[in-house]
Amino acid sequence: MNADINIREVTSQGSWSIARGSIGNLPAFVRFNRELAAYMGHPDVAGFTSLVDICIRLNSPTDSGLPQETELQELDFIENYINQTLAPTKRYVPAAVVTTDGNRRFLYYSNDPVAATSFLSDLRHKISTHQFTASVADDPRWAAFLSLMPSQDADPKSIEEFWKWFESKESELSNLHDLHSPLISQLGDKLKLINEGLNFELSLRPIQEVIISADGDRSLFSLVEQVVEAAPALQHWKPTAFRQRTDPIILADAGIQGEQTELAASAVRFAMRRDGDLANLSLFLPAGSTRPELEDLALVLVQLAIGEYDLVARIGEIEFLPCEPVPMSASAPITEMASALDALFQND
Repeated sequence: MNADINIREVTSQGSWSIARGSIGNLPAFVRFNRELAAYMGHPDVAGFTSLVDICIRLNSPTDSGLPQETELQELDFIENYINQTLAPTKRYVPAAVVTTDGNRRFLYYSNDPVAATSFLSDLRHKISTHQFTASVADDPRWAAFLSLMPSQDADPKSIEEFWKWFESKESELSNLHDLHSPLISQLGDKLKLINEGLNFELSLRPIQEVIISADGDRSLFSLVEQVVEAAPALQHWKPTAFRQRTDPIILADAGIQGEQTELAASAVRFAMRRDGDLANLSLFLPAGSTRPELEDLALVLVQLAIGEYDLVARIGEIEFLPCEPVPMSASAPITEMASALDALFQND
């Protein structure tokens, strides 16, 4: 999708959203998996780096390139067949459905490009009502999907009102000792008036910072930067975009408490290797019966180690392995992860 893309969200249905706008100055409708962007880098979708692009040519598009009412039932049948065939394999995640310029495109990400190619070959014998093209291409950063996400730029007035409120509460926030204070809830509510996906943290050391976070949702990264850039000169607080790296000395003594278990940073080791523009990560965790929870806690520690931005923008596949059979020489403590990541990309 090399044409100029301008998509605006219209409405949401569960984890999917329906949006409209233009692609290459032509009307476009997009249904996209809204939650998928937040899962970039998550182990549940690690390895899903192959873009499966199925482009159905409309038989009788309108003058604006959209389907006639009479063709919608056939298109729905094709979509249902594709989804019902792919879903049980657990090798695909649906990303978006794009209708524009006389085509309807179905975009998926797969962790098995060979199987995807075989599926597309079989599909040519299953669809007789429409002509179509299909391809499998490497897209480790999900660029095709992210290019379709609606603009997340907020109304400048809502950002201005947030900072006006924050400025009026600066002194109170500086002297705040109760994390359950109504002021904390008010801060969160004011921020979510800009966008529901935004979050914040208040850091008191070594300086007072108000950290604006996308909670790992890459589609909100530009909005986070927009909010922070619009901040006035504050007397007591420094606005910061994204959760930052934790000092290795502090990280060494850190631990994350889950519902059933706790994971200390000192118990986590890693190995890292570069793969194109990304770094693939192996995390070595202690044995335990609460494995899924351990993995979630480990991801929190990784974010503490390298920061929110780098976790999403620089980390590709993440695998979790037991610590025991791994020689110490083949791994490093999590406190060294940030420097190892920087070293991998130092010549870029």
